[in-house]
Amino acid sequence: MRSLHRSIAIALLAMLFTGCGDCADTNGLTEPDDLDVSVDADTDDVGVPDTTTPDADDEDAHTLDTGPSCPALQSCGEDCCDEDQLCLAGSCVTPGASCESSLQCAADEFCEPTLGQCLPDLGDACIYRPEGNVFDPVVDVAWQATDDTPAPTHRQVMMTPSVVDITGDGIPEIIFSTFADHYYTNDGILRAVNGRTYEPVFDLTDPAHRVSAAASLAVGDIDRDGKNEIIAVLTGGHGLIAFDDHDTGWAEMWRTAPFPMGWDGAYLADLDGDGSVEVVGANRVFDGVSGAELCVNAAVSDTPQNSLVADLDGDGDLEVVAASGAFSFTRNPDGTADCPTAWTYDDGVGGYPAVADFGQFVGDTFEYGNFDGLPEVAIVTRRAQDALKLHDGRTGQRIWMAPMPTSGHPHYTDATCAGSLGAGPPTIADFNGDGLPNVATAGSCFYVVFNERGELMWKLPSQDFSSRVTGSSVFDFQGDGKAEVVYGDECFLRVYDGTGNGDGTTDIIFQIANTSGTTRELPVIVDVDRDYHAEIVVISNDYSAGLSQRCREDWPGFDDLGGSFAGVRVIRDVESRWVATRPVWNQHAYSVTNVCDGLDDSLCPGTANLPGAIPSPRLDNWRVEHLNNFRQNVQGEGLFNAPDLVVNQAQGTCNDDHLSLHFIASNQGSRGVIEGLPVALYYVDGDQELLIDVVPSDQLLAPGGRLELTYDWYDAPITSGDGEQVEVIARINDDGTGQRTLRECNEDNNELRATISCPCTNNDHCPRGHYCHNSGSCWPIQG
Repeated sequence: MRSLHRSIAIALLAMLFTGCGDCADTNGLTEPDDLDVSVDADTDDVGVPDTTTPDADDEDAHTLDTGPSCPALQSCGEDCCDEDQLCLAGSCVTPGASCESSLQCAADEFCEPTLGQCLPDLGDACIYRPEGNVFDPVVDVAWQATDDTPAPTHRQVMMTPSVVDITGDGIPEIIFSTFADHYYTNDGILRAVNGRTYEPVFDLTDPAHRVSAAASLAVGDIDRDGKNEIIAVLTGGHGLIAFDDHDTGWAEMWRTAPFPMGWDGAYLADLDGDGSVEVVGANRVFDGVSGAELCVNAAVSDTPQNSLVADLDGDGDLEVVAASGAFSFTRNPDGTADCPTAWTYDDGVGGYPAVADFGQFVGDTFEYGNFDGLPEVAIVTRRAQDALKLHDGRTGQRIWMAPMPTSGHPHYTDATCAGSLGAGPPTIADFNGDGLPNVATAGSCFYVVFNERGELMWKLPSQDFSSRVTGSSVFDFQGDGKAEVVYGDECFLRVYDGTGNGDGTTDIIFQIANTSGTTRELPVIVDVDRDYHAEIVVISNDYSAGLSQRCREDWPGFDDLGGSFAGVRVIRDVESRWVATRPVWNQHAYSVTNVCDGLDDSLCPGTANLPGAIPSPRLDNWRVEHLNNFRQNVQGEGLFNAPDLVVNQAQGTCNDDHLSLHFIASNQGSRGVIEGLPVALYYVDGDQELLIDVVPSDQLLAPGGRLELTYDWYDAPITSGDGEQVEVIARINDDGTGQRTLRECNEDNNELRATISCPCTNNDHCPRGHYCHNSGSCWPIQG
């Protein structure tokens, strides 16, 4: 029997949408097009197929008119768009110039980030603002060693991963190092995976290129060729090694002579604004291109404590803040360089630094919040009474000091906590939304946040007796002006309410079991898959059976929350409610203005704005109005822009062994959606909706864009000419369980219902002994 291929008759029972109406109610966005479709054979106002034979050139298929003459993908209200146009606000629009931020567009346009082009500004955008608890996360395994992994025994991860696009495809990679057994300072293997697919990018297993797996990485364009290099700490923790960009296959670029780096990591900056990138390691400065040592300052100590770079005195040149003080950098005419001391801490006690503007001295009094555009330096020591300190960034003078709390832990005595001194590199953010910077750090027994004056805001019990130097990061996931804390200790990854309860405590918003022997690692918050929503990237390891057992014994619920794990995981909100952020976190001592993101030109002076480019000169983080923080990522443009997703046209074909369902999906909103957007197909059986399948989109659905999705249904409950009907539902933004994958500004217009039948149109469409009745059903031949 020859293959039958003809259109099915579709009766629209309902199309659920609130759409545009008079447009004033929907922010000026278009509604689904009205459909002119054929209905079932019982309807009087439609031509009924009869037993006549179609034209010769249409012998095998009969197509019903189910829409306007304009192709469905180009229909826009009463207009018909060109193939390269979008349908915005009921009108055909040609996307404008390529862009990375709205500053590159005309005054009446905005830069749509998923499309990367300027679009007309419609005024009231399609907006979704997260409200209430936005922590209902999904935990993805981004990397875990298997038998197929190169060097599979190197399965443990205990360092801060870097996230940035290193292949030039526009999608960030997660770059990290791994170790075998418990040898985390030696013989580490550098690896990278794609941030969207988690597919491997490289595994540098060459024994000559082993690194310290306890140290962090610095990733950026150090030779100004538009591509990113990777700087790691050499195996054993002595010296640095640079790997060239992806065009070279990650070939070794240079390595330094041995010097102490331990668990540290490099810092990338153009120190003197001459266009060349320098690499800072502890108290040394190296040339980014050659790796040559330019200078070393012995006065600030060579102890590696995550040195950072900042313009401390406002003269436009950057200083290096190292373990015991700060030094400046000057290139000489003969090509050499000097690193003269700026100051050392006046009390002689150094530590891990972070910088922000807390205020200024007026006479002998420090006025908090009286910002002068110059940073102070917050440092964490390994001492008791002065565990956390704040110093004047110009002079090194101490402003205040504060002890780490040691009492009130639910599992450990005060003596145990007091006997385990130390805390990790500080994080600075506005935790409570009052406009002033606060400082946070993690010790052996508590995660602690201090206000700008060094007074305790809140503490919460944690556990880190192994290193007591873990870091943390912060992010405003809801965009409400208040930062949440993300911290991983030996047993858990937790997200804390940054504001606190006003009584010295705070709430745990989310937690999972996440084991680590701990070095200085911290979780990073970044748009790892370029979906314009923030994710958390966190590492873990399980090499210490004793540690995992202690977590199990001391913390009820540890196994219920997942137990021990080794690898890299990505945590995202189940409905993508977390606001947008940058697709970059390139080094441990991260602040927004130290690296370009490929999005915001204003944060990338002096160089082409590509992810990983190093600004030259760079902006002071504390002078940018919405920043003044350290180890906190920032929200992106169009913070609350959202899509509005609709299934708004339907057509189908009936084949001899299956139905082909065709649907047009459109985006009426202000934010594009990357590939993978699900459309769930159901059929109605009595009072039940039974899942047929889920069809994912295979390309970007930009604002005003449309996609055609097709599904071949092989076990459909109707066949040609049987006179039966089936009601089908196409529901966009549904993963097949009724769960949304992202939030929209309008979520009442996501489905289309259609009643489907397969009428015959001639006798050849019927089985032997039957003929095609003009009702569209096959009737038996009498006699």
